[in-house]
Amino acid sequence: MALSKIGLIDPTAITGETALAATPALTDELLVSDAGTLKRIDFSHLNYLTKVHAITGDNDAAVVFNSTYITSTYKRYTLEAYNVQSATDDTGFEMHFSVDNGSNYLGSGITRINFSNTSDASNDEIHSRNTVNQASIQIGGGVNFGSGTGEVGANTFELVNFSDTGHYKLMYYNGALFNSGGKGGINAGAAVINTTSAINNIKLKFSSGVIYGEFVLYGIA
Repeated sequence: MALSKIGLIDPTAITGETALAATPALTDELLVSDAGTLKRIDFSHLNYLTKVHAITGDNDAAVVFNSTYITSTYKRYTLEAYNVQSATDDTGFEMHFSVDNGSNYLGSGITRINFSNTSDASNDEIHSRNTVNQASIQIGGGVNFGSGTGEVGANTFELVNFSDTGHYKLMYYNGALFNSGGKGGINAGAAVINTTSAINNIKLKFSSGVIYGEFVLYGIA
């Protein structure tokens, strides 16, 4: 005997169904039950991460996410960076911030703490830095990036309160790298950016040389 109902949903109530050929659009609708009453809800209400923009660094002086992408639309951002490499050996990976879309970058006011643990076949090294009133965040806690084949890094950055004009901004991250000394390692850190102005521009660069890598920005509504 054919079932007339699946669970508590009458299948005849679902019409015009079409298989999705790609990721649902934010305006696509899903059916939910509200005390037995079927209602529609936009996928945007269920979508945790929204891809905002992606940049490939390829012999560039810096990678910049400007005010087109850093807006008040999202309360938080996640920035993924992978296959990050410098063209200059033994150089620091930095993140800079602007409140006027890159006309100027903050020259001070960043309190940061960084940790890293690197090791090779014969040595383990633990690095830690805690600095105040800085102009940028140096990723890696004092362990620099390399330029040789396979000497790459990857990091995930969480950016909090960037459009909030009532609070300081927060950033924390973690990642891994194979550095210029031939050592593999992990790194982590956090920072408070002491400004209540909205940050609308992020620049990633090396302290010397150009940058390579893949950088993807996601928004969290």
